[in-house]
Amino acid sequence: MNRDDMHITINVSPGGQANIASENGTIQAICSSPAPAWCLTRPPVKNCFFVGRKREKAETKQRLSVYHKLLLHGIGGVGKTALAKAVYFDLQKQYAHVAWVDFEDNLKDSLLRCVLFFDYQLPVTASEQERYHKLIHFFTNAKGNILLVIDNFKAGITEDLSELMRLPCDILVTSRGEMDGISCFPVDRPEEDECKELFLTYYPYRAELSVRDNNTLSGLLVQDLKRHTLSIELAAKAIAYSGDSIDVFREKFNHVNFPQKELGVSVVSDWNDPYLREDIAIQIGKIYQLSELTPPEEEITKLVSILPPFSRIAKNDLQSWLSSKDPYALASLESRGWIQQESTSIFMHEVVCECVYRYHEIKFTDCQRMLDNLERRMNYEQDGNLLLRIRYAEYTLHIIRLKKGEDIAFCQHLAVKDAALVFKEIGKYAYSKELLDTIIPHCGEDKPGGNLLLAELYNNYSKVYSMQSNVEMALSWALKAEECIDKIKDDTSSNYYYQKMVIKKTVGTHFTNLGKYDLARKKMEEAIKLSSYVSKEMQLQVANMYSDYSFLLSSMGDFSGSAQNYEQVLGLYDKCGLPKENTWRYTTYTNYADVLLHNCCYGESIQYAFLALEGKYKIYEADNLAIANVLMLMGNIFRREKRMWDIAALFYQKADKVFRLRPGCDGHCDALACLSIVTHNSDLAQCAFDMMKESERNNYCVDTYIDLILALQDQFPEKAIFVGNWSLKCLEKSAVRHPAEQYIIALLVQLYYKMGDRIQAKYYLQHIEMEEMEGSSWYYKTTKDILSKVPLL
Repeated sequence: MNRDDMHITINVSPGGQANIASENGTIQAICSSPAPAWCLTRPPVKNCFFVGRKREKAETKQRLSVYHKLLLHGIGGVGKTALAKAVYFDLQKQYAHVAWVDFEDNLKDSLLRCVLFFDYQLPVTASEQERYHKLIHFFTNAKGNILLVIDNFKAGITEDLSELMRLPCDILVTSRGEMDGISCFPVDRPEEDECKELFLTYYPYRAELSVRDNNTLSGLLVQDLKRHTLSIELAAKAIAYSGDSIDVFREKFNHVNFPQKELGVSVVSDWNDPYLREDIAIQIGKIYQLSELTPPEEEITKLVSILPPFSRIAKNDLQSWLSSKDPYALASLESRGWIQQESTSIFMHEVVCECVYRYHEIKFTDCQRMLDNLERRMNYEQDGNLLLRIRYAEYTLHIIRLKKGEDIAFCQHLAVKDAALVFKEIGKYAYSKELLDTIIPHCGEDKPGGNLLLAELYNNYSKVYSMQSNVEMALSWALKAEECIDKIKDDTSSNYYYQKMVIKKTVGTHFTNLGKYDLARKKMEEAIKLSSYVSKEMQLQVANMYSDYSFLLSSMGDFSGSAQNYEQVLGLYDKCGLPKENTWRYTTYTNYADVLLHNCCYGESIQYAFLALEGKYKIYEADNLAIANVLMLMGNIFRREKRMWDIAALFYQKADKVFRLRPGCDGHCDALACLSIVTHNSDLAQCAFDMMKESERNNYCVDTYIDLILALQDQFPEKAIFVGNWSLKCLEKSAVRHPAEQYIIALLVQLYYKMGDRIQAKYYLQHIEMEEMEGSSWYYKTTKDILSKVPLL
């Protein structure tokens, strides 16, 4: 038969795998046919070979049927996943639904990533949290039994384990370590006869083994490889690839010196027995040295080994990091067990990662191409895909944690700066600070461009503190940034003007938050002048600068001017091509919605507030101050209509759960005051009043003062008057007149009138100047309403 006319038909079950040997190599086929109707996820690729483990498999099934929640635990590479796969495929038809989930980071992300065949019956714009709740609801209320397998669960994540234990499903979990609260079954190393059977399964020349080879094999498997499953598979493939006899390979194996180096943090935590862990690391490292990799294959293993283990690394990304290309390198590495391939990605076992990393002295020059690419991809102007930017930031963080103690060149790379910004953007402030603390000490003023880079880094640190509501610390870092950049006298580049504009804007924003409006306006005006020198490519930051300027105007009470500026900012965002899903937009939406509320544009206000809330829930993994601020805004919108106070209360309660954990901000005090108003609970008003009096702060946001006056006025009018006078003293310190001042005076007129003190009521009435309220239609309208109810004095 003509070789070109030859056809091969392979029948493989969904998710199955077939290997066909030929004289020219091996053909591997992985079926990509759709999953069965009962399968919520793509089924795992079936084990090519599952050898032995009959007792373990039977006992796993029996324990799962009794306890319904079972943890398979054991050292890395011992075969936990293979055993779980065997149980999964044996039992799948006994369940109404089955799901296989590769665990990464946390339960929510892992489920949402893996569960593909499920109709959420939610709009496309639904947040991740909404989809996750829908999925948990399905697992909790589905008709029929469910088998859920969670592979490679991280020991110590107690919240995720508690979530799993609450589900009425049969759940099989694999993990390195034991955990409290779930039935555990240890997966030990196989017996000698099973080890031999496993080796021969992966060794294609089994028929040619001599008696001497068989005798040598026992020593290799038991004495050298310690009956470790992954080591046996790798050794069998390495011997077959090299063409050596088992005897020759064992002799080479025992003469290889593997570098003695401490195990990395990624492995120490969950490899169990430290002595066995060390033995396994050494033996796999020796096999790796004997594998005779080509330079492209070695480069791939180097780079992948310093990335987070088990991470699905896109093949396109990997190719962009390599200095040399070999179309057969990935297939060769997979055939020898060093990596595993999927259709568009690869990953490396954690045990293999550690051993490869320990063997190689991976230099900065080996990684520079990859770090340069990560830096470009994390830069927003180059790639607006937030999920990809988060992935690259996680790669960078992992590399820096491994390498920062070996070569400061890793610490100085600008990928560190960009990764810190990504983590700041998604609310992972500890990671952001960790990276900034890594790069800042290595960027001295005496180095070329040192002042400019230091100024940018200080400014970024300032933004992190600002997001954590530590405004004083944020301002101190911003002033350090300003001092740094003001030292530069001979730079006329567009980047210099861009960085200086951003820093002046940041300082101005912090002054705004502290109520120092004259200083804030001065810095904003400096930033506006600098913006004319900024290149067209950086116009997004110019738009952000005007957004912060709009916030300053609203803070000073010019809500009309602020609204006009926000409209221009949104137009600039569209002109610059800023995606609809972006943190900059969500911050602007929040502040714009508040301005619209003060201008009595309730319909538009709620529209932008919902966009901000929905967007922030999509980006941030947990509730934070950015979300709490929008929740407060939603409460304020619904509070305008008394029949919706029960809805407003829900928003205030949810916001307060965040604020109470942040003693540095006045959100907790404001949330209690607002809750007191909509729930008619005077105890909350009293609590908020005590909090304000006992606070070391001498100024609060003007809205907090007003909300507290409104909360106290019916049951505690004297305390409401005290807050009113206190707030007026604070407002008098400002260089600008805020329309809220006239509104507070009107509230004091009303309070004194109700208490029968006509003299004081008349005194305050004489100080009201309605023309000062032209910047806000809401303050103007409500003040007129109050005065209309007070007879002429």
